[in-house]
Amino acid sequence: MRLENDFYTCTRFEGREDGFSLELRLNPEHAIFRGHFPEKAVVPGVCTLSIVREQLERFLGCRMRFASIKECKFTGAVLPDECCEMAVEVTLEGDSLRAEACSGGNKVLKLKASIEREN
Repeated sequence: MRLENDFYTCTRFEGREDGFSLELRLNPEHAIFRGHFPEKAVVPGVCTLSIVREQLERFLGCRMRFASIKECKFTGAVLPDECCEMAVEVTLEGDSLRAEACSGGNKVLKLKASIEREN
């Protein structure tokens, strides 16, 4: 299930030779937040990883998957009732990916993974 244009909307996408950066706006009314968590909505970590993968596919023009995740640290919570914007920076080197995401001026994700084309 793709999350773009439903759970989030990309408001800026900038490709460069070694990767890309983007800014996005979350949909604070999305059904995901009713289950995660109704009292205090938090963006699920798996959704943040899906955003990185979806935008990687956009950049490369083909279906991709994480072959392995070497490091994944969620260093802060994304709270859609406080801040609906996120910025993501992705750097590629061969089949290695590094990504960082920020929301509300705080780093919320640090990711190191190997990637491969999905069959």
